Amino acid sequence: MNICLIIPTLNCGGAERVCADLAIELLSNHHHIAIMTLKKESEDFFKVPFNISRIKLNLVNSSGSYLGNVFFILKNIILVRREIKLIEPNLIISFLPQTNITSILATLKKIPVIINEMSDPEVFLLGIEWRAMRRITYPLCAKFITTTKSISEKFYWLSEKKKVVIPNFITDVNKDIVPIDTEIFGNNVKTIVSMGRLDYLKGFDILINAFSEVGRHNSNWQLLIIGDGPLKEELKLLTLKLDIQSKVKFLGNLRNPFTYLKKSDLFVLSSRSECFGNVIIEAMACGLPVISTNCLGPTEIITHGVDGILTEGDNVNSLSDAMSDLIGNKNKRNNIKKNAIKRANQFRVNKIIPQWEDLLKEVL
Repeated sequence: MNICLIIPTLNCGGAERVCADLAIELLSNHHHIAIMTLKKESEDFFKVPFNISRIKLNLVNSSGSYLGNVFFILKNIILVRREIKLIEPNLIISFLPQTNITSILATLKKIPVIINEMSDPEVFLLGIEWRAMRRITYPLCAKFITTTKSISEKFYWLSEKKKVVIPNFITDVNKDIVPIDTEIFGNNVKTIVSMGRLDYLKGFDILINAFSEVGRHNSNWQLLIIGDGPLKEELKLLTLKLDIQSKVKFLGNLRNPFTYLKKSDLFVLSSRSECFGNVIIEAMACGLPVISTNCLGPTEIITHGVDGILTEGDNVNSLSDAMSDLIGNKNKRNNIKKNAIKRANQFRVNKIIPQWEDLLKEVL
């Protein structure tokens, strides 16, 4: 089967990682795969094998004006349609709202388009023209994929026959192990780790403030933050203000963070909004007990008190209390860790990719 995956970029991000990993797994199942990216980018953060065809359209962003957006959309449609004609896929798998809309309009139902919605429409607001076009185009898709029931239910205006919930999967956390900076993990130092884009919605300010409270009574614990983003310098300044800069380390983006996860003792997700939470299942697979805020995605992954801990969102005290509780209770950490590993097994490739294969057969 010839399959084309379309996404804005393969830069560092959750949807981008899912796209790259899905392409690799479908390739291993003997499909012919192409990945088409729309936006201009210097280099792919997520690398794919040479036998996956890479198509880069390098489109510039719209001007932001209404007419600019209309021109941008029309240009995208024409260029995507041209490339699709050249590669002649049997079906298309598209990621993220604007790309979903563009892919549907570029094919005009001549080729089945499976669209993936990975964001909360009430949080990630589109411009009025994009929202209108989403309402018009989404019913024309072959299938509409979300990773959780919670997000699927927010698209109440779509036919239930179109909707499919397929969780994200975990790749092999033991593959491609890379050397780590051993100085990060000192003697008798315990580590809390978190991972994600350093922006407002990921709530790293909440985590840093909570860690400041926890650190007052747990001097041998440190915090590692994996990721990059627009708030990096602001977050560093916050650690200086709280006088915990020596205990908080910013590691930047890592293509393979699993070695660092495995060396840590506790994973914390402090997001204000999270539609799924790939990092949660990855941390579980690495044998970490997980604390997460109780936003949409994590509540469908974690059973509170069994395979993880859920805390009130956007609440420093709730998060610091949960962190202090697990830090002070090794037996509880170990019990949650054991159950977390079992829970992570439900998101393995061999559990999730067959769901994708069944879907592809149904669509065609």
